[in-house]
This record gives sequence, structure tokens and C-alpha cells, in this order.
Amino acid sequence: MDLGAVRDVYALRPLSRALVSSLNPELTLTLADLAGDIAEIGYPAGTGPSARTGGAVSG
Repeated sequence: MDLGAVRDVYALRPLSRALVSSLNPELTLTLADLAGDIAEIGYPAGTGPSARTGGAVSG
């Protein structure tokens, strides 16, 4: 598992496709598919740049 990705989650950085994929490369769901779960737990899901990807957007 990518330690940088784990740090990003603990730092509550907004999720991006790249971050989710680095945590689970086999995941076939999109962030849109996960939106309800993300909102339910109150995790930030932004449309702005990700610190790890330099500009990936969610969705």
C-alpha cells in the first residue's frame, strides 16, 4: 500500500481518483459511485487539485 496515500487520508485531503486508486488499484467504482458513502462519513471530497496528483479532480 502506498504510504503517501495513507498519509493523505489521515490528513483528510480530498479524495481524487488517483488517491483512491493508489489505495486500491482493483477498485472499479468511481468517486461518483462512492459519493453517498463519502458524504455519510463526512470525508472531504473536493473538486479542487489533489496534493498528490497536482490537479486530479474527483468524479
